Amino acid sequence: MTPLEVYNKLLDAGATEDYICNLHSACSPAKEKPYLCGSLRSSVHVIDFDAFEWKIADAEGRSHEPSVDAVALPEDKECLLFVELKSWEMVLRYHGTEEQISNQAEKYKDAFPRKLLHSMQLCREICESPDALNDCRKGFVFMTDIPTASMGIEGFFSDMETLAATATPAENRLKDLCRDLGKEALAAVTGINTYYWECRDFDRQLSRF
Repeated sequence: MTPLEVYNKLLDAGATEDYICNLHSACSPAKEKPYLCGSLRSSVHVIDFDAFEWKIADAEGRSHEPSVDAVALPEDKECLLFVELKSWEMVLRYHGTEEQISNQAEKYKDAFPRKLLHSMQLCREICESPDALNDCRKGFVFMTDIPTASMGIEGFFSDMETLAATATPAENRLKDLCRDLGKEALAAVTGINTYYWECRDFDRQLSRF
């Protein structure tokens, strides 16, 4: 099946669409949080896959299993993207020590492969074919709310870049640690193309995919 066919199968099965900003627990109005960017930044619809997993679990009378947060299509609709949202900003705000950041990264490293595998299996079940994803181009996106590239390379695309000059050296070191450990956690996902994006850059990444 093509990525678009799988995506439409999910919609036909009752999955709903939303904007990626609204699925981000750190800034979703649904969770009574203000948008980190001040307003809705994305204009691209994605499937709220975590909500869909809950819906299927309730219908089947089983326990909810952790899944990715969203399923998305790039502009050319030639790849099925499984998107996991994690807020490094929240980690820094409430667990801002090197040890706590490392512990959080270890949790990501353990959770990412399991969430992806379950999400892919659920897609196969919805498509009623164990081979549904065999010929489907796929990718796993770890998306967060800090710059995911080194300062001065791609980071200038980020609104947060303008704050770098006012951040303390200690704060910048912790952000660098989050970014680097995030890459290590993403490396735990194998057998599929992986991507590490900043949430503010989501639409641009999809348009040039």
